[in-house]
Amino acid sequence: MKARRLSLPQRNRWLWLMPSVSVLLFVAALLSFLWLLHANEQEKRRDALIEDVLWLEQAIRLQLQTNQHTLENLARQIAAGGMDDIKFRSNIRILAATSAEVTAAAQLDVQGRVERQMPIDAMAPALFSQSDLVDTRQRTLRTALPNYSPVVYSPNGSPAVILFTPIIDTGRVVGLLTVRYSLKSLLQNLVPWWIAKRYQISITDIEGRLIASKVDLNLERSDDFHVINFDAFGYTLKLRADNYKRGSGILGQALPVTLIGLSLLMLASLWSLRQHMRERLAVEQRLKRETAWRQAMEDSMRTGMTALDRHGRITYVNRAFCELIGYHERELVGAEPPLPYWPPEDAKQCADSLNAVLRGDVSSTGYTTRMMHKNGNRIDVRVYSSPLIDADGRHVGWVGSLYDITELKREREALRASQQRFVTLLNGLDAAVSVSQVSSGQLLMCNQPFRNVFGLADDGPPLCALPMVPFPQAEAADIEVYHAPSQRWYHMHRRKSAWVDGAEVWLDIAADITETRHAADLERQQAEKLQQTARLISMGEIASSLAHELNQPLSAIASYSTGGLNVLEHDKPSMGMLRQAFTKIGEQAKRAGQIIRGIREFVQKREPHRSRCDFAEMLDTVLGLLTAELRKSSVKLSVERPNAAVAVMADRVMLEQVLFNLIKNGIEAMADTPARQRRLAVRYRLDEGRVAVRIEDSGPGIGEADVARLFMPFYSTKSEGMGMGLNICRSIVESHHGHLWFEAAATGGACFCFTLPVIVEKEPAHVE
Repeated sequence: MKARRLSLPQRNRWLWLMPSVSVLLFVAALLSFLWLLHANEQEKRRDALIEDVLWLEQAIRLQLQTNQHTLENLARQIAAGGMDDIKFRSNIRILAATSAEVTAAAQLDVQGRVERQMPIDAMAPALFSQSDLVDTRQRTLRTALPNYSPVVYSPNGSPAVILFTPIIDTGRVVGLLTVRYSLKSLLQNLVPWWIAKRYQISITDIEGRLIASKVDLNLERSDDFHVINFDAFGYTLKLRADNYKRGSGILGQALPVTLIGLSLLMLASLWSLRQHMRERLAVEQRLKRETAWRQAMEDSMRTGMTALDRHGRITYVNRAFCELIGYHERELVGAEPPLPYWPPEDAKQCADSLNAVLRGDVSSTGYTTRMMHKNGNRIDVRVYSSPLIDADGRHVGWVGSLYDITELKREREALRASQQRFVTLLNGLDAAVSVSQVSSGQLLMCNQPFRNVFGLADDGPPLCALPMVPFPQAEAADIEVYHAPSQRWYHMHRRKSAWVDGAEVWLDIAADITETRHAADLERQQAEKLQQTARLISMGEIASSLAHELNQPLSAIASYSTGGLNVLEHDKPSMGMLRQAFTKIGEQAKRAGQIIRGIREFVQKREPHRSRCDFAEMLDTVLGLLTAELRKSSVKLSVERPNAAVAVMADRVMLEQVLFNLIKNGIEAMADTPARQRRLAVRYRLDEGRVAVRIEDSGPGIGEADVARLFMPFYSTKSEGMGMGLNICRSIVESHHGHLWFEAAATGGACFCFTLPVIVEKEPAHVE
């Protein structure tokens, strides 16, 4: 990860830039000064160069004029005839000694022939036959004035200039006195040493070509030079001076370099110091952040912290501690026992606890004590103390952390009271309540009735709860079980739930229903008795009709018997007629027997016996029993039934009693209805796995006030009724998992409806 570069603060950044800027400005000023100094020196050297060149030119010119005057004097002496050869050579020798640039001298006639010369044969006669010298000689003869020849070169290549001085006698040029100036000797002798030390002096032609120069000192030349016109010979040459590089330049260059190096060293030192200060600033900032972070952590802690020295004097408290007891930090730091937050009533206990801390006798699990808020409120706290070790490893005191447990203790007490109320409530229940773990079956909790039923001690070891009967592995289940040891019936309700630790548990509630079952058995027995009574009453009411029904088969039997006897009295009795008569007698007897058996089964007291019953057969049986009643009451019966057979799992006699009661009620309800309007409709059909039965009459119907109490026991709209018929019918239907209700018929009469589950016939498997 790339480290973040720490930046100096804006104010400090400018402060840090000032030394660097100052150094840079100092270096710039110093360089400017050196540059100005150098420029000034160059200017001075330039001026000196110009002055020296001008001075040298004047010096050479003066020397040449002096020599020319000397030669003119010699010429005049020659013209006066007062100079023989010895004196001539002597004067020339003197001239050469004083003017080293004069290397030779000769006397010529007007024709240019050498008459005498010094040194002898120094200048060959052919020299004077050169055109330039001839022209110079002619000009001198014409003008009678000294003239310099152009630059000529000796056989050894040395440049020279020949001066022609006329020898005038009585106004006429009678000869010429010539001297040869060697230009190298001229520069060598006339350039002083202090100029030769500074400059390289040379003479060039007008185009800059070198003619002669001072001896080269092999010094390095600078780019500075000066050239002036040199016309001392009567025509223009150039006198050039090239400046040598001075030996003091090394020191002049070393000084700026040294200063620049020192400046760079100073900048590097400042930069290193800046880096050091930046690192130090980074450390300080990290230390400040760390200190601020620790302070923020201490201020954010909900746990109070305090530090004591080894004598029990407070040396540090955090904000949470101050807020806990209501004192300011300055009121606590430095305080000695007894401390201001010790409650007076618990001062001894607090002192003992503090002494135990100072001795190091406090448990690592902490201890509980009570403190007093500045406003007088008492606070229960849990204190944990540990030795305070400084950076040098010395034990300098004790540090304690504490937190307020007042609310926690209050909640615990409230929870304990709530649990006590809960246990009391559970123990006050008649039902046995238990909680067992799903995974292990361990009994986690039970109430006192549970312990009483199963003989468990209050403080017994952990037990494993075994169910009295196998329960289905469902989230909830209800089941009734018989507990043989106690000979009691229990209704068991089991529900899966989550315990306080999140584990899955079974919550079992066992309610003693022994008395309820006894009461239900008594009620069932009484209901059966009532049903028996109702059937007997019904049979009493239809006794006359039954007698009429029985009379018919009996009368038929008697008639067929009489007919059979009459046939037997014939001489040849017809066996076919006898067989037919006996067959009829048997059929009528069978019919009478069915009627008697039906009455016996209808009225006899028996236990419910459920079996597969065809609903159409039950309806036909009932309608057979009520045929006489229907005929007697002039009721027009209509029956609608589905094409498919409908079978129900039921007690046949009970359902026949339901049909009998409802149909008979319908017949009786139409007693005051005109005979031609008496209609009774019986319909049943299959509807979503149930058989739906409707028995509708055309009577006056049932008033709204009677509908609400229609199925209540001992309530009847008939003056001679017991009020148990419909109640018994509804009990029978509901015991067969059905539903019975009343509806107002569309024709104004009453309609009783009930549904029963049917037996779903499984279709035979198709085998190919």
